[in-house]
Amino acid sequence: IDPDTTSPITVAIYVDGVDTQQVTADASRTDVGAAYPAYGPNHGYNATLDLGSSGSHTVDVYAIDSSGNGDNPLLAHKTVTIATTAFGSLDVATQSSGNDVTVAGWAIDPDTTSPISVAIYVDGVATKLLTADGSRTDVGAAYPAFGADHGYNTTVTLASTGTHTVDVYAIDSSGNGNNPLLGRKTVDFVLT
Repeated sequence: IDPDTTSPITVAIYVDGVDTQQVTADASRTDVGAAYPAYGPNHGYNATLDLGSSGSHTVDVYAIDSSGNGDNPLLAHKTVTIATTAFGSLDVATQSSGNDVTVAGWAIDPDTTSPISVAIYVDGVATKLLTADGSRTDVGAAYPAFGADHGYNTTVTLASTGTHTVDVYAIDSSGNGNNPLLGRKTVDFVLT
């Protein structure tokens, strides 16, 4: 809001110090209208930016003064970290019953909101490929832009007793071969 006018004003968005986008703050915000009734609700803004590369970026938003006097105050300064590599977790790898080992966790690829595949290896041997599409409300709460459907929970059957290593890899949705290790767990397996 510019106190000199009830009309919407422009905001300028800078990424890493570069003027990247200007938008008019004219979207309805009833909370703003309630807080500043003399100016009305049409002072919200919403913009999506392509930051281009992974890593940390600074985003600064400035209100552009309606009189053009150059007094353009900083509204916000945020640091945003962009990940382009799939990530997640191997939460559980434990003997469940008989020859079965339960393997569970979650996986997200920043390139898509769709579920991705995970590959399970036992002692370095590919054992199972499955889609991480189970509901995980904790993951959805932590990463709301991707939703909750990124969990996996499966059983692998082992034939021999002893200590086994379970590795789970996220399979990149683009097929670029960048399939990071989500986790490694050791299972002491006893036939029952």
